[in-house]
Amino acid sequence: MKELYSQEFPSQNNTENPPLAILHGLFGSGRNWLTIAKELSDQRAVWLVDQRNHGKSPHQTEMDLDLLSQDLLDWRQNKNLQSLSLIGHSLGGQVAMAYALRYYPSYLSHLIIVDVAPKAYDPDRFKFLSDLKQLQLDNLHSRAEADQLLQAAIPDRETRQFLLSNLIRNPENQFVWQMNLGAIISQLEVLSQSPLSLFDEAPEPFQECPVLFIRGGQSDYIQSSDERVILKQFPEAEIITVPEAGHWVHYQQPEAFVQIVRDFLKP
Repeated sequence: MKELYSQEFPSQNNTENPPLAILHGLFGSGRNWLTIAKELSDQRAVWLVDQRNHGKSPHQTEMDLDLLSQDLLDWRQNKNLQSLSLIGHSLGGQVAMAYALRYYPSYLSHLIIVDVAPKAYDPDRFKFLSDLKQLQLDNLHSRAEADQLLQAAIPDRETRQFLLSNLIRNPENQFVWQMNLGAIISQLEVLSQSPLSLFDEAPEPFQECPVLFIRGGQSDYIQSSDERVILKQFPEAEIITVPEAGHWVHYQQPEAFVQIVRDFLKP
């Protein structure tokens, strides 16, 4: 597979801090993190990485946590990054955990997991994917029209807007999905598995670098009961809750999110 698409924001102050890579969640892309990347680039270079079948990265039929973590390893090696701080949100967090646990040494200086735990999730939470697939893109005149057509299936406007950010026009000015919707639908069950499922036996606890979990206080992705699993696998991890945020912590509370990350990344 060709290398993942990524966008670099060079350090504004030419510091020697390790660069920071950010992995988006399912249905997302690096561009969802542009504001955060620009804010954090004052102290270190920031890379926004599009995972396979998302954004501008290559489309592939196969897609699971093992392959996605291998993609990240290949990307880091191709960029010749000897040390790296890593943020992963949702699916990106699962991939970041899989990468950290699977590849030793990981060359990570910091690991930040955003609103996801090392456990399996119910793929039925994405039932709306069938509605996306049924959209007649050939007959679509605007993204606003698509938004209207999806209102019944996806009542939350914020979620609709996020999903429809994947709707782009091709060179023939026709609407197409930038993400590989078919592959995501077909691989949804394996993408919903725990990163711990990649191992025949429980992996060794990760203690290679400082670890931070950031969760949204209004999100159900990390339950209180998940803390035991988190601390068993990442025994030195710190867990911080942002009270006024849901699953998209970085979008809903960007100032609080940036401050938490800044404090954690301080040398």
